Amino acid sequence: MNRLLPLLVAIVAVLLPLTASAQAPNEGLANGIVAARQKNAANLMQYNWNCRTDITKDGNVEDIRINLVSLASDGTPQRSLLNDQPGQLPNGFFRRRIAEREQKDTEKYVGGLAKLVDQYTLPGAGKVVAFLVQAQVQPITSPAGKTLLKVTGTNVVEQGDTFTMTVDGTTLLPISAEITTNFQGDSVTISATFRTMKSGLNHLQYATATVADRNLSVNIHNYDYVSND
Repeated sequence: MNRLLPLLVAIVAVLLPLTASAQAPNEGLANGIVAARQKNAANLMQYNWNCRTDITKDGNVEDIRINLVSLASDGTPQRSLLNDQPGQLPNGFFRRRIAEREQKDTEKYVGGLAKLVDQYTLPGAGKVVAFLVQAQVQPITSPAGKTLLKVTGTNVVEQGDTFTMTVDGTTLLPISAEITTNFQGDSVTISATFRTMKSGLNHLQYATATVADRNLSVNIHNYDYVSND
């Protein structure tokens, strides 16, 4: 035992620096991603944009809605309705009334679902930022030879969710995200792609949230970003 102790101490002394050097880059990358998101969140506050939301249920278009969106001082999206094209309702008084009630229930559900998408995709989303501070970041190489960063985790916004985000290795801004999560007891999958404008602003361009149990799909398209300056 006396002979083993010095040997164990020596092994630990050799391994500890290697472990620290392996963890430090991940920590630095995570902090860099957080800093990039915070800078981008401040930049996004200076813009307003259009958001088109297409709601499809059971293969039929329930609603197409376009909102003008801006961020309040606390980072909360503020939406003003510009256009609303509800799907065609069936003929017959009672069938129509039932369809109208179902349509309103779906709109309310989708409104909450859209807020959940915001929590995963807005640059100032608090829970994602808190997750990124301690996230493990894995450098990867794209088929074109570009350096990307892959961030993965669980229990980020909702208990039991999974979160994978691909980040540009140079700007540290997001390129895409894949999420599985829960909303009102339903399993939800979210696929998101981001765009970086010439001004440097990075924003969610497209997102699709699918709720298989409800045969419901919500497609979000953000476009026409205009600076308030």
